[in-house]
Amino acid sequence: MSLLSGALTVFSAYLLGSIPFAYIITRLVKDADIRQLGDRNPGAANVIREVGIGPGLAVLLLDSGKGLVVIIIANSLGAPDILVLICGLAVVAGHMWSLFLGLRGGGGAATSLGVFFALAPREFSISFAIMVITVLLTRNFGFSVGVGLFPLPLILWAFGADVSLVIFSVALPLLLVIKNWKNWSPRIRKLVTSGDWKETIIDRRFRLRKRN
Repeated sequence: MSLLSGALTVFSAYLLGSIPFAYIITRLVKDADIRQLGDRNPGAANVIREVGIGPGLAVLLLDSGKGLVVIIIANSLGAPDILVLICGLAVVAGHMWSLFLGLRGGGGAATSLGVFFALAPREFSISFAIMVITVLLTRNFGFSVGVGLFPLPLILWAFGADVSLVIFSVALPLLLVIKNWKNWSPRIRKLVTSGDWKETIIDRRFRLRKRN
């Protein structure tokens, strides 16, 4: 693959990541701007809270699908492993800083799940099971993703994954932390001052009921 082809592949991954499904579905379902609702985050969790479970799950699947499709396409084009990983970063970056939303976007968690599922389905299935259990207990999607991704580098190493993939499994979650720090910092400060783990971790904003 030539340098130009590689650059076009990465840029295409960014463009696909930039598609704002949370914004589009909220417009279609509620005729509202998701950036003006709830915590103003154009992501699946905010859509579930403010629009409904069905639309939110649709956003979750579509945002995850962006990451999955990018990795599949990059592999099918015969891209070298390092370029495939760069495409994974690019699609998540596109979701976080969408070209179609003025370089604003969601937290990147759902798209990251799709990327990891395509890169290492066996190893990631363990992390995903941890996420599912945690989200059922806490209703906190962001926290659950963090809990699930934290052991992923060790899981990949234990299964003999390439060192570049292990490093990637550290780098991408760090990008998520950087992007979402402003949302989590108030909760962390509250934890430090109050010491109330339950109040900090459980997301009481979720009310799984039918929206009008």
